[in-house]
Amino acid sequence: MGYMKQKLYELEEMGFYSDSEKSVCSNCIDDHDIISFINDTGEAGECSYCNNKNSSLCVNFNELMEFILEGISSEYDDPNEAGMAWDGGWVGKVFDSEDLINDEICIRGNDTLLDDIISSISDRQWCERDVYSLQPKDVLIYGWKEFVQ
Repeated sequence: MGYMKQKLYELEEMGFYSDSEKSVCSNCIDDHDIISFINDTGEAGECSYCNNKNSSLCVNFNELMEFILEGISSEYDDPNEAGMAWDGGWVGKVFDSEDLINDEICIRGNDTLLDDIISSISDRQWCERDVYSLQPKDVLIYGWKEFVQ
């Protein structure tokens, strides 16, 4: 299997479906980490979303989605895989792909690009990874309370 086919297969396993040949520049998105990714790995080209030709650094849409999905999968998981309890409904906070991108991760930018990002992620549910573990801030709070006592 060729490298690109292998990459697309890995992305499909993460819930991504697209055969887009579009390019994305850092002017079309308002997220520090994604902008850094585009500026670090992009090549001069024309953005498919804003048609910026002024030597913008661009990445292929599929590369952008690989970066985004790797970030998402480090913090979020499928409720079934995370072991979330079910009692006539999920026992915990669950998001669909659109809510995850818009409300939890809060990616902002070009509306057409955001629509493409959301539509390329399979319609699935997400929850925080390690949903029943203490969050780092909670560990610090409990540790401080214990120290004070």
